[in-house]
Amino acid sequence: MDSNTRGEVVDEASKWLVGGGILTMALAPFALPAIALLLIAALPLVALGLAGGLLAAIVIGPIVLVRALVRRIKGRERSERESVICREKSAKSAPRGLRTPAVRGQA
Repeated sequence: MDSNTRGEVVDEASKWLVGGGILTMALAPFALPAIALLLIAALPLVALGLAGGLLAAIVIGPIVLVRALVRRIKGRERSERESVICREKSAKSAPRGLRTPAVRGQA
């Protein structure tokens, strides 16, 4: 059994940390150019993604617009029907002297 003392473990960890620091300092000047090269290499992928998004917007946009317009028209028709029904119910339930015409413009 090889048992290491606490001092030996600390000494070995210190050696590894110093070695890592030396490598980091030696390679640091290459970091910024490497990041710039990676960004330049990624530009075609970004352009591809933008083109795909634009194509999807061209195809899906009109579909969403038509659906929204259809919902708005149906909602307006429904609210007009409900208001006519509501006016008819209120006209039937109102006292005889307070009855109002069910449709605007009728006397």
